[in-house]
Amino acid sequence: MPVEAFTTQPCHDVSTVLSSVTEEFDYLNDSVQEFNQNILIGRSKEIRVLRDTYQKVETERSFESVFVHGVSGSGKTSLVLAIREEVFQNNGIFCTGKYFQNSGLGQEPYSAIMAAFSDLCDLTIQSDACNTAQRKAIQECLGSDGQLLVNSVTNISPFLDYEPHSGIKHESAIAKFRAACKIFLRTMASFKEHPLVIFLDDIQWMDKDSKELVKAFLQDTEMKNLILILAYRDEDGEEIEAIKNSLTKRNKLCITDISLENLEQEDIHDLVKKQLADNSDKIRELSKLVFRKTQGNPFHVLQFISTLQRDGLLKRCDDSWVFDIDHIQCDMMVSNSVAALLSRKVQCCDRETTEMLKVASLLGYNFPSEVLIEVVLPALNSEASVREKKTAECVQSLLKKSVDSQFLEETQHGYQFSHDKIQATFVSLMDKIEKKRFHFAIGRSFLARSTDASILQAAVHLNRAGEAHVISAKDKVELADINLKASKYCECRSAFSDSASFLRKGWAVLDEKSKWSEHFALAFDLVESLARMEFINGDLDACRVANKEVLYRAKSIDMKIKPFILEIDALVAANDGVKIITVSRKMLKELGFSIPRTISTLRLLIKLKGVRRLLAKTTDEDILGLSGANDPKLCTAVNIMVRLGSFAFSKQNVNLRVYLALLVTELTINCGLSPYSCIGLGLLGVTELLLGNEEKGIRLGELALKLESRVLCSKKAKCFSISRGSGHLLYFKTRFQLLLGMYDASFYDSIEIGDISSASYSALKGSYIQFLIGGNLKALERSINKVYCRIGDFRQDVFLLPLKPVQQLVINMLTRTDDWESLTVLT
Repeated sequence: MPVEAFTTQPCHDVSTVLSSVTEEFDYLNDSVQEFNQNILIGRSKEIRVLRDTYQKVETERSFESVFVHGVSGSGKTSLVLAIREEVFQNNGIFCTGKYFQNSGLGQEPYSAIMAAFSDLCDLTIQSDACNTAQRKAIQECLGSDGQLLVNSVTNISPFLDYEPHSGIKHESAIAKFRAACKIFLRTMASFKEHPLVIFLDDIQWMDKDSKELVKAFLQDTEMKNLILILAYRDEDGEEIEAIKNSLTKRNKLCITDISLENLEQEDIHDLVKKQLADNSDKIRELSKLVFRKTQGNPFHVLQFISTLQRDGLLKRCDDSWVFDIDHIQCDMMVSNSVAALLSRKVQCCDRETTEMLKVASLLGYNFPSEVLIEVVLPALNSEASVREKKTAECVQSLLKKSVDSQFLEETQHGYQFSHDKIQATFVSLMDKIEKKRFHFAIGRSFLARSTDASILQAAVHLNRAGEAHVISAKDKVELADINLKASKYCECRSAFSDSASFLRKGWAVLDEKSKWSEHFALAFDLVESLARMEFINGDLDACRVANKEVLYRAKSIDMKIKPFILEIDALVAANDGVKIITVSRKMLKELGFSIPRTISTLRLLIKLKGVRRLLAKTTDEDILGLSGANDPKLCTAVNIMVRLGSFAFSKQNVNLRVYLALLVTELTINCGLSPYSCIGLGLLGVTELLLGNEEKGIRLGELALKLESRVLCSKKAKCFSISRGSGHLLYFKTRFQLLLGMYDASFYDSIEIGDISSASYSALKGSYIQFLIGGNLKALERSINKVYCRIGDFRQDVFLLPLKPVQQLVINMLTRTDDWESLTVLT
């Protein structure tokens, strides 16, 4: 993709540009007074609500959520930041994060939340609160999941010693990340002597993953000593309102709601007096006009007064202000909106400043000056001999003067617009062609930097540049590869929705006719990753569509192994029994293992007799000493068999379940151990017990338990076996009290690896045992509710179904009533 040259206006000499820019801004700076945008007027009631909330959390060490909303410019941010100093003076911690408009996928994943977490880490370290006990507690609570935060929170190293990871590959990824974030925030808040305040601004522009994480924070019943303040705009907050209403009705959350209306006329008079530092009577006449023109919107008021000064309609003479009300009314007739006022302000800019700020507006609300200089450089049309040095100097001067003119603010990492309305004004100055041209240049500039974060930004801007700049087949392949890299960057930061979006864009840009014939590896990687991301995001239909393409295009059976397992997982999550059996049979046939469509009792007895004979001449030591099966097709087939067998058990398809258990046991003895061999032995042991052969059943169960402890057996296979097979066999030999620890460990291991089905069954068995041994019912109810929360994080409600009967039983016994209506709360 060649970089296009920018041609705008005729070339200027750089020194002339610098001179004219300096003169222009010197004039503006002499005539325009800088106003304080953080002065709060007329918000005493709202401030009191925030203070009362802080005092409540200070006293009760509770968790409170506050939604602050109003139209753009109503002062939401200023209101919340007004209590920040009070929090710090009280030795509390106040952390902030902000989402930005027009950033879309250009924002770092979970940008505002991770910014608040980074702020939290910095402030904790600065306050010397990062003691050994806190560090130890965080590491113990997070365990290995702490690694998930390392990629996203850059300064978390004083609390966690993990190296950055390359992403989570199983279906629990999104839930594990949310759980890690909740645990980190919960633990950090619990160690604070005073309340921790987290402020997320402009959440109407949150990405999809951030919305789900915020919802998880709000629903966390274990969160303490924390105030979560969320601010959004009414005009863009329809989705936020829906989320808020859903949480208050469905989850019965108690939320503090602060709605900011425009200020009253007297408040505007006080605001104008303070901004102009003038208490004279004539200011009241001006403030009445300001109120009529601005309808009491604080941001609009500041822009209006600034425009009056800039246009010479409001002047400072000696110690007083001079203005003509009639002249102002006539001149400002059309300026009845913020957009109109900002347009007048922008018109005061010279061409070079306008060009620079247009490019900056496409970079985002905040941006690094280095990239801006690289992109603006050709747009200023300087001479080649002095381009790099002089243009950089020119742009830096323009940036400084833009700060003085209140278009921009300087930050630690570059610059940001003073208000998103100002950014939007400069975006509106460009037509679609000019936007695409600048996006292309910005994308190429980021691409040249070759860092992971730059690849993300390059993908965003090159995607926005569109087909006008991505023309040749080579260009399209390069852009598809850039999108693939951007998706992996997002995946490493647990931003799975963004990851899927980049994969879709990469897949779409490839030429339909040549993608498979000429770029097979890239196309296969894109669609295989997309199938996995769609599964993690819970879009099972989209997952199966992408996975179907993978299975169709796979060139060998080895390439189909992972897609086979993903297909089964998607069907299990969808609880589609008919397709699970049909698809599993088809997959097993491709792997070389045919399962009869109809399993008669006679066929089953013949198989049972053969396997019993095989077990009779094989000692336990022989089975435990078996080597691992080297054939990946065999291991995959056994994996599918035990999953299908477990599903058949839940659907009471006894013949199929027993046949599969016999087949897995036979394959294990004849071909070697696979990670799921222990499950087949356990299921067969349960079958023998049901047939009345206690000795055979216990032998197989003990063998299964011994195999579970072997390294060869994966943790997933072990959890699967305990929750469904070998665990049952211990009922005959072990006291129930001793089984609780085993099922508890199995539950947490299952959660860790993302096997929600095994987690559900382990919790179910543990709950029933606790009930049978006469455990405290209220403690059991709390335990079940905690399980509901953990499994609920995974958004797979089908796995909560097994727990509902025991939960209902406990609720019924605690209710102590004969009224049947009160005994059916779950239905």
